[in-house]
Amino acid sequence: MDGREGLIDTTVKTSETGYIQRRLVKAMEDIMVKYDGTVRNSLGDVIQFLYGEDGMDAVWIESQKLDSLKMKKSEFDNVFKYEIDDGNWNPSYMLPEHVEDLKTIREFHNVFDIDVQKLEADRFQLGT
Repeated sequence: MDGREGLIDTTVKTSETGYIQRRLVKAMEDIMVKYDGTVRNSLGDVIQFLYGEDGMDAVWIESQKLDSLKMKKSEFDNVFKYEIDDGNWNPSYMLPEHVEDLKTIREFHNVFDIDVQKLEADRFQLGT
């Protein structure tokens, strides 16, 4: 009896949510984003002053390149791994005192190692 009741509840809820979705789509069919960034209906009434409340279009935000997926292992290591233990490692984009801190403070080594491990795990997971 419980299974039958659950099945009936599911059926009723599906039809209710479908009807709600249909009404929502019908109500929004005349809404558009204008060139000034506002969201307006067919009468020109302002629905929202800024599209999505932040003005960002999700279509353009979601398109992200992951160059690390296409890289070979050696190229990945070249780009993302710091050779802090190497005595010749002296990046020109850092101040000398910061480079010295990176070489001497062990916690920095651990942070870099963890970041590279996360990148490698993401690369493996997304690449398969």
